[in-house]
Amino acid sequence: MDMQAVKLHIDERIEAGLLPGAVCGVFLDGRPVFTYVSGYADVEKKIPLKENAVFRLASMTKPVTAAAALLCEDRGLLHIEDKVSRYLPAFSHMKVGRMENGRPIEAGEASREITLYDVLTHSSGLGSGEVGAFQYGARSLPDTLEEAVGAYAGWLLDFDPASRQCYSAAVAFDLAARIVEIASGMPYAQFLEENIFRPLGMRDTGYTVDDERFARTVKMYRLKDDGSGIQPRDFKRCGFPEFKEGYTGGSAGLFSTFRDYSLFARMLAGEGEFGGVRILSKAAVEKMRRPALSHSMEGIDDFFNWGCGVRVREKQCGDRQPLSDGSFGWSGAFSTHFWVDPKLKLTAVLMANLNDAGGADAAASAQFERDVMKELDKQKIALS
Repeated sequence: MDMQAVKLHIDERIEAGLLPGAVCGVFLDGRPVFTYVSGYADVEKKIPLKENAVFRLASMTKPVTAAAALLCEDRGLLHIEDKVSRYLPAFSHMKVGRMENGRPIEAGEASREITLYDVLTHSSGLGSGEVGAFQYGARSLPDTLEEAVGAYAGWLLDFDPASRQCYSAAVAFDLAARIVEIASGMPYAQFLEENIFRPLGMRDTGYTVDDERFARTVKMYRLKDDGSGIQPRDFKRCGFPEFKEGYTGGSAGLFSTFRDYSLFARMLAGEGEFGGVRILSKAAVEKMRRPALSHSMEGIDDFFNWGCGVRVREKQCGDRQPLSDGSFGWSGAFSTHFWVDPKLKLTAVLMANLNDAGGADAAASAQFERDVMKELDKQKIALS
């Protein structure tokens, strides 16, 4: 399948100096039908991007963390509806905060305890607004999940659990990962390696990179303040610039490749199974992609809802929201993006290396969605 519009628009952004490079692909019923590689792994040295390049996933780590929690539920190690305090008693009496004179102050006891489901659907109130942002900015860099989550237990919430939705960029999913550690009795990185990455053959995915993988890791760039082009950022060997090297964050921090993440995404498209390997039950994937929150809740619009770790499309709207109803996926701050369309049995993955481009709302990601859907429509793939 030759998706000319996808190629054209990626190349236009690269030639305009607005994107260093990209690897992308489309799969139908688990089979590859389109792959494209363009641009540079290092713009200054003119090192061409290759399909096996290693990227920092940033928040595309979150769907992996949600899958890990659901896998634990499949095995009877936890229940998604459990109170967080079942595993971490220090979270049993959380308080809600508000900002006053530029600082957070206590506003009262939370109306109820946080559940793991709240955490996975961005409705816990932890790290989800001005109060959380202030506390995150004032924190000390942790060495471990245990240290980080221990500190979060003393934080003020931005709102009562399940009273609204607000994206928790770097906090809530670390809490979920810590619960996976406690429930499984394994370090989080080891749990992912033994139960998701190795069974799927995701050989280049993890929280650290050896010398060979680091040589394949793309250089990071950011948009210039005036929008005139891009400039390099030095992340060294960190998976995320605000973490110490090797920190096993549930919110961000994984390194991966187009090939590897496509295996994970196709597992989700296959209702928990790919290549004869079952990672999750069908019920777990259904729970992951089920819209979780009421549209009467503040923070939920007409087009999107949250499942567990993924954003779910609820209403198609032409070019603005071109994906089919029920499509689900997520993005990363460094211009990675994926979605699964259960109706079309479609999986699409985009990997790039540009910071500050808009995350889930990045122009390149939105254009990729439009182009893929238009090309499929053009080539007579039914959209219903």
